[in-house]
Amino acid sequence: MNQDDQRRFEREWRGIESKLTGFFFRKGCPREDIDDLVQETALRSWTNFSSLKTDFNAWVWGIAKHVFCDYIRKRRQVPDLEEEDNIIDSSPDPGTRTVSKILLKECLKMLAPLDRKCLLLHDSAGKNLKEISEILGISLSNAHYHVDKARKILQESFPELVH
Repeated sequence: MNQDDQRRFEREWRGIESKLTGFFFRKGCPREDIDDLVQETALRSWTNFSSLKTDFNAWVWGIAKHVFCDYIRKRRQVPDLEEEDNIIDSSPDPGTRTVSKILLKECLKMLAPLDRKCLLLHDSAGKNLKEISEILGISLSNAHYHVDKARKILQESFPELVH
């Protein structure tokens, strides 16, 4: 991209950036994700700017809609880790199942949030390490580390519960 294209992109982007923030906000995206979504839209726009053959605003809005759809698709893959029903217990006895869920939830509270998410995604949601790394935006080795770390902490703290 030459300097004229770069200046044109920056000028056009400044005119639409705040509108995109409002777009993602109105779509119900959490505040902590909005900046990332706007940045993702900027990155995709910047990367493909040389192929622009139409109106910049219309083109960027199309990209923003695709970014939003990707965001929603990715969020649907992530179970709500705070919901009790996502903690799987195969006990046939409802009383035992309830006690086990409560006990397991209490054990999981002692884990760091990322360790807990990785462990639940792996063991309860059945996600493999690659899927966990993509869902949480961490490296594959980092996903493996957090699953292992969570298991070790639970094994050391509750050897009678963890096999």
